[in-house]
Amino acid sequence: MKRKAIMALLLTGTALGWGFGALRIAHYRHYVGHGPSRMFERRAAFERHVADVCVDAALRARVPATSN
Repeated sequence: MKRKAIMALLLTGTALGWGFGALRIAHYRHYVGHGPSRMFERRAAFERHVADVCVDAALRARVPATSN
């Protein structure tokens, strides 16, 4: 009886895992778009954003040179 319960739990977990994985893939395809060009555009925009954030942080951290 205990073994059957464990097997049922494992089977349920496996089925739910595959189901949620398939839903995630479907959501990702809808969110990104169906063509690779849209995905690359989004990635390029994100990389530009990260570069801007890094440049801003570097400029803020820049310590002015002191002359003696």
